[in-house]
Order: sequence, then C-alpha cells, then structure tokens
Amino acid sequence: MFSRLRSLQTILLQGRWDELPAELDGLMMENRGEAGLEALIEACYSRDYSRAEHCIQQLMQAHRPPMLRGDHDLTGLRTALRLTETRLSVAGQRKQQLLRRINAFRLKHNHEVGDLMARLLYIRRELLHMEMLKEPDKASAWEEARQEYQEWQQARSQAAPLVRPALDARQQKELSVLYRKISKRCHPDLVNEEQREDAARIFHRLNAAYVAADLEAMHQLLKLLEEGGLPLARKDRGVTEVERLTLQLRRMEQEVAMLLREIAEVEESAIWQLVSTLEDEDAYFSRIRDRLSRELEKEEREYERRRSAPTE
Repeated sequence: MFSRLRSLQTILLQGRWDELPAELDGLMMENRGEAGLEALIEACYSRDYSRAEHCIQQLMQAHRPPMLRGDHDLTGLRTALRLTETRLSVAGQRKQQLLRRINAFRLKHNHEVGDLMARLLYIRRELLHMEMLKEPDKASAWEEARQEYQEWQQARSQAAPLVRPALDARQQKELSVLYRKISKRCHPDLVNEEQREDAARIFHRLNAAYVAADLEAMHQLLKLLEEGGLPLARKDRGVTEVERLTLQLRRMEQEVAMLLREIAEVEESAIWQLVSTLEDEDAYFSRIRDRLSRELEKEEREYERRRSAPTE
C-alpha cells in the first residue's frame, strides 16, 4: 500500500486527474478494512490536496513498523526517514507549485492592466490634490491617494517582466523532476551540520527558480551539485547512527507539518481562491480592462474639465 500512496501523492501534486480513478481503484483492491481510506478517496475526488495529504500521512503512520532495538531500530528509522523524505519533497513541491501559479497570475495582472491602473490612480491623486487646494480638510484623502499611487508604482517596478514563455507539458514535467532531484541533494536536513547554511542558500535559489519556472537556472543548480557542491550527509562523529537518524527524522517531520500549514494558508488566501476558480483568465482580464477603461475615461473627463475651468 505504501507504493500506492506514494504514487497517489505524485498524481495529486502534478494534477494528473485522469490517472486518479485507476490509482484509487488499486488502493481499494489492496484495502483490508483500512480506517481513513474513504476520507482519502473523498478528498481526492474533491481535489482537496491538504486533506488528502493528511489522510495519506495517517495511513502511512498506521502502517509504520514498530520501533525495536538494535538493528531493527535502524531498519525502522531508515524506512520512516525515506517516507518522511518523500512527504517533505511532495509538500515542498506543492507549496512552490501554488506560489508559482500565484506569481504567474500577478505577473499577468501587471502585464494586462498595470498601465490602466497606474493612470487611474494618478488621475485620482491629481483630482484630490485640486480639491485639497480649495478644501484643506481633503488633505488626508489626498495623502491616501498619493500613497496608494506610490505603492502601486513601487510594486510594479519590483515585479519581474512577463518575458519568459509558458512551459509546455513536457517542460512542466521536466521542471518537477528537476525540483525533486535537486531538493534531495541540497535540502538543509539532508546535509552535514557544517553544510546546512550553504544548503539553505542553494535550496532558496531552487525554490525561486521553481516559482519562476526557470528551467535554465534549475539545470545550472543541478550541474553545480553534480560537480561536488554538496555531498549527502555522512555520520556525525560522536553520535550514534540511531541518534543521528532520530534527530534528522524529528526535524523533517516538523518541517513537513510546517509546510502543510503553509499550504493550507495559501489555499485559503483570497488570491488563490480567485486563481483556482478562474476558468478563463483572458476573459477575466478583458472584463477588468473594460471596467478600468470606463472608470479612467470618466475620471479623465472630470480632470480636464477642472483643469480648463477658469480660476476664481
């Protein structure tokens, strides 16, 4: 059942919904009255990733071999570590997948309606400035408009330009494979203590490249690691293998729990609720442009009227 569950995690992560029924059928065939399987199936069909991952964890935990002593301790720990490493990789990739989708939406928003928004905020600022000159009590409203315009311009200047073409299905798969491969070689919990700071720096670059869908940067990171950047962790001197693996397992389990909380927060955010429910982004932005254009036309007419009005 473990292999089925791991396969199911990958299917959910990559959104391969057409493969879901066959994998769930396989799970049902291997079912021996497992508690929680019905909840997992319901979560999968409702595409509730966080709840499905939670159900998978519970099923894996229920089948974890009991911890004995001696060599059995090591066998159990290594098994648990491999499973937790898979969970950590899947959860980390899921989080970056969500952030990459949100980032792409924000970039497209900036590309599609950024100029209109900037012009509209500028005109509103100028109109309020005219009003403030005649009515000093409008100073706070003008200050809010001035600050809103400034913050919008700053946010636009910090946004990356929308120049990288969207990845096709083959490239998307390559991106996911590279992420899993690289993360296993540079995750801070998988290297020696003295290498953890360097690993964290590379891991941060990995996540940034994944969010930006930058295949070239991913390949560069992999080349760096393959040429001897960060070897996998070795035994720490003065610490038994059981102690080392136990500590590593505890850290990884804590990080998995943290990632799942962060995934839940992202999925509950307003922007993800919008992005995940949009069936046609082009139509959405077309509606936004039409609305902003009408508002801008109205505000510009008022602006020109006031500018051309005779002064008292």
